[in-house]
Amino acid sequence: MPRGRERSSKRAGEAGDQAGDSTERAMMYEARNDEVMSDDAGATAATLLAEAERLAARAFALVQRGAVRDGAAALERAVSLAERSRDRDAHAHYLYTHALALAQLPGQRQRARGLWRRARAMARDARRLEVQFYAQRRRVQQYAENGDLGGAIAEADRMVEAMAALGPAGRQRAQVDALRERGRLLLRLGVSGGEHALLERAHADFGRAVKLAQALGLDELALALRLERRSLAALLPDCTAHSEEFAELRAEAEARSLAGLGAALAIEEAATALREGAPEAGVVHAERARDAALEDGDALGCLIACMLIAEGRETLGDRDGVIATLLSCQTALERLLGKAAGREVARVLDSLEGRCEPLRPVPAPAPVAVVPAPVEYRASASA
Repeated sequence: MPRGRERSSKRAGEAGDQAGDSTERAMMYEARNDEVMSDDAGATAATLLAEAERLAARAFALVQRGAVRDGAAALERAVSLAERSRDRDAHAHYLYTHALALAQLPGQRQRARGLWRRARAMARDARRLEVQFYAQRRRVQQYAENGDLGGAIAEADRMVEAMAALGPAGRQRAQVDALRERGRLLLRLGVSGGEHALLERAHADFGRAVKLAQALGLDELALALRLERRSLAALLPDCTAHSEEFAELRAEAEARSLAGLGAALAIEEAATALREGAPEAGVVHAERARDAALEDGDALGCLIACMLIAEGRETLGDRDGVIATLLSCQTALERLLGKAAGREVARVLDSLEGRCEPLRPVPAPAPVAVVPAPVEYRASASA
């Protein structure tokens, strides 16, 4: 993908839906400019694509000023120009970025989903794997945002299978991201339903992602995945401590100043304390892990830490503490991942009611300071 086009994709992904000043005059000028180009039968593909790139850059500037609707209109014209150029790669790319902008506008999400489907199909035909992956990944995220983790995992299954079916051509960063995406979804579903088999599947996905990242020479990503996998293992019933193994992992992460190390280290210490029959210490370490995860905007690190806090408090017979912990977790995840993630924790709360005596009313937990999580595709698009 040309560097300019890659930048415009990243920029479109960074759009926020803020209200902005009207830019109708500038947009009317660009519309007239497009009409002139439309009438020019001699316009070459290169000219059309150059104009599409200019419009995409203009769209980013508009969105940055809060004029998301005008930015989406500029991207729609970029799509039209790319289609006329007969460059299927560019056409798929601008369909995808147009959908990103539309998804931020009220009443346009259904249309955005349709554009993502078109972008995915076109990218598949053009063998543009990164565009195909990002379009399909947005479909996965939409299922998750709507609270349908089963649908999200099914879509992620198709994403992983499509990459694997390409053989050597599919062995790239996008396949690593697909495995990680599915692993995270399986973790969330496993926690909300108390299904250890799903946690085992998530652990296996992270293992595959680590091996592929290492094979591709993505050493820092592989290290981050190893840390994430290690933290996930804390929730597995047959997890055993491997102090030398973690010591090596910790040393590598410290050498690279890897983000998320503080939470991962505290999760490791909490899991070890709980296994050794020291629930008080386990709770202290897990609370430290939760705080570190929240500071990093790490939603799943927060979820794992909260489950360990709840486990420790349950061992201590502190039922009210369990409920208060889960309520705080619900609040934090709603702010990081949306209401659907909060409902997943609510299902854990519901399961407790079936195995505990009626609980005394618990005061609402104090608000938890949460650093907003970065938009997932922003990191992926810039990779």
